[in-house]
Amino acid sequence: MTKIISMKQAAQLKGNSIVAQEEQWLDTSCEFKGLNNALLLEQSAKCNKASIIFFGSNSRIHVGTSSRLSGKVSLGHDCSIVLGSHNTITANLELSAAEGTSITIGSDCMFGIGCRVITHDFHPLFDALTNERLNVSKSIVIEDHVWVGDGAVIRKGVRVGSGSVIGERAVVLHDVPPNSVVVGAPAKVVKTNIRWERDSLRSTETPALRPGAAQQIADTVRGLIRTFEFGGQQFRFFIENEHDEISKYLIRGQFYEQEELRLISPYLSADDVVADIGANVGNHSIYFSKVLGCQKIITFEMNAAAQRIADINYLLNGTRNITCNSGFALGDGAGTGSLTYESHNLGGAKFVRDDAGDIPVFAGDQVIGDHRPTFLKIDVEGDEPQVLTGFSQTISKYRPKIFVEVDEANEAWMVSWIESNNYCIVEEYKRYRANRNLMLLPN
Repeated sequence: MTKIISMKQAAQLKGNSIVAQEEQWLDTSCEFKGLNNALLLEQSAKCNKASIIFFGSNSRIHVGTSSRLSGKVSLGHDCSIVLGSHNTITANLELSAAEGTSITIGSDCMFGIGCRVITHDFHPLFDALTNERLNVSKSIVIEDHVWVGDGAVIRKGVRVGSGSVIGERAVVLHDVPPNSVVVGAPAKVVKTNIRWERDSLRSTETPALRPGAAQQIADTVRGLIRTFEFGGQQFRFFIENEHDEISKYLIRGQFYEQEELRLISPYLSADDVVADIGANVGNHSIYFSKVLGCQKIITFEMNAAAQRIADINYLLNGTRNITCNSGFALGDGAGTGSLTYESHNLGGAKFVRDDAGDIPVFAGDQVIGDHRPTFLKIDVEGDEPQVLTGFSQTISKYRPKIFVEVDEANEAWMVSWIESNNYCIVEEYKRYRANRNLMLLPN
């Protein structure tokens, strides 16, 4: 058991990791009772008056840009707690995940005093006659721009839609629709089609609606917003660097890699759960969400610069079925590494294993949680062997369709993997000389 109260102690950790600066760690303690756990704070994020306990192994906490984590936080085995960017907590928040579950909180959320978000019942409950488990733990998702009032409790299995308000001391046992108000115990919907703002009524003479969250964030970053239509729908993308390879296509009013997207489209439907590994600025995920209408998209992007732009793009396009994972790399096991890329090509970022690196590595099986992906899209600049190996259990269990960019140096490995895992190539497309894209289906 190891208890960390400063970053000087964190630097000596073995078997677990904390990625943060001293100024991000304020009056906080973190206790590790297992191994292979990780806590990551992105730029400007803070742990302030937080008590964190990793009771098990293989769990992680990720706090997004300019978010603050405070209160009581606990995780069991194989769990994750992820906070997006620009979230605020007044005081005494409790977050608790157990039995391989996850708590995913989007961006621009606001928590009052004494809120509780818990994926489990703390103790198991069984049917006395059949021995059947009666209270299985379940993951929780809180989407972007949700206001949770003082003393509210959000229980296992709940998804709270974006733009919603949870009333004071409400007990939320069922999903909350987007842009709704729920109150009571158990909570019930009392108002729909609402929008709320952060302005304090104690200091604002005339409250008024402001531009959407995406526009507000975009306004603080140098760049432009490009709007175009595709398939009868409007799409908006934030362009930070007009010379970036992906941005060049978006500026022209078209999706990047349209040929690949057309190749993928027949293999996706509204029932699919997509893991977009190497999501970059969200080009493919937004297409999967809005054009193809996929049920859910889980994104993984290790490049913080790309994820920052993706966050804006998801908000600009109102994609409420995308769950983001960032701040770490996917591989075949635990470790650390560093990232290299050219400023004009965010999509070409390469990850290099490095014991002194500041980016933690996790196997996909460890972080996929209770999501059941039916489709994997993998574009990881040559790391596809490590990523596929890290998803071995998921692939064996769910047999997802796979679209993967294969570097020419990995051709022999890929052919062997396809054969040994009983998959077959049904489509392929070559955009660049150094790699090819394969559409794989299980036999």
